[in-house]
Amino acid sequence: MITTGAKWWFAVAGLSVVASVAWLAFSDGELTGLLTLLSVAVATSILGVLGVVLRDGDGDEEPAAASARAAAMAMPAGWPALGGLGVGVTLVGLAAGGALFYVGLAIVGVVVVEWMVQGWAERATDDRAENAALRKRIMYPLEIPGLALIGIVAVLLAFSRVLLALPKAGSTVVAIVVATLILAGAALVATRPRLSASLITGLLVLGGVGLLGGGIVGAVAGEREFEPHEEEEGGAEEEGTGDFVISVSGSDGFDQDELRIPADEAVTITFENLEDDIPHSLQIQGLGDEDLTTEEVAGGDTATLEVEAPAGEYTFIDPGFPNDLEGTLVVEGEDPSTNEQPENPDGGGEDTETTSEVSTP
Repeated sequence: MITTGAKWWFAVAGLSVVASVAWLAFSDGELTGLLTLLSVAVATSILGVLGVVLRDGDGDEEPAAASARAAAMAMPAGWPALGGLGVGVTLVGLAAGGALFYVGLAIVGVVVVEWMVQGWAERATDDRAENAALRKRIMYPLEIPGLALIGIVAVLLAFSRVLLALPKAGSTVVAIVVATLILAGAALVATRPRLSASLITGLLVLGGVGLLGGGIVGAVAGEREFEPHEEEEGGAEEEGTGDFVISVSGSDGFDQDELRIPADEAVTITFENLEDDIPHSLQIQGLGDEDLTTEEVAGGDTATLEVEAPAGEYTFIDPGFPNDLEGTLVVEGEDPSTNEQPENPDGGGEDTETTSEVSTP
């Protein structure tokens, strides 16, 4: 029969072995920590064996009598099985990576604490019922909130996987149906207080298993595709404003003195007023009989101009500050009136490649 002290030493030895495996996997071959953990495992294993042989130094009671008393005081528990599950999850996470490794360590840690408290409570008194009550008095304030938190997180994750895997309309219907079932179940329990506990427990277990199963299926299926939807400030859908922007943040000059656009192409130029208190506007001169001018733009707002112009240089200003806010609009392309490039020997002119640059604030 393994004594209580020996169980603790063997538990420390097992954790040291698990930690040494994790160290070997993630330390890039660093041996100091590995040898330290293995030394702890060997030392605690020796102490555990000595505890079994010496019966924890308890010479006042025969081993058979001590074993019988321990068996009589033992309370049922599934900690060995849960501990094995935790070790298995830890090893799987160590091999596959990701969060499983930390989940396994958390399970092992919980098992160690629970098993330790139960082992102590079994030997606190000679009354088994009193020992069980003592354990509940110590652990229930921790177990109930912890299990409630785990349950809430599991329900949220599983239900979110289900909703994200369904189409938009389907997820809405499922959410309404589930909410209705929860409300109906709560109303039934409130109006029928004499319902058997086994029936309520069965319904809760059935709903929990269905929800977790649906969450697993939804996680495997993956999320549905979401269409991108971009909006400007104010809620209007953003129209194509192009990559050509002129901005002003003060009355002493535009944020850029020059803007380049391609020739003979319809281009949208966005004018941004970044100055909070003073309205501004943009005017492009020399494009035709009438200059292109935006409306007056308040601070923080934008306006656009549709421009299609031949190659050349034009001036843009703020009509309200013509002497301070002025810049050059360079329309790049082949201009027959100023083209100075040599012709090809066969008499044909080679087209020049045009580029467009964006000068942004």
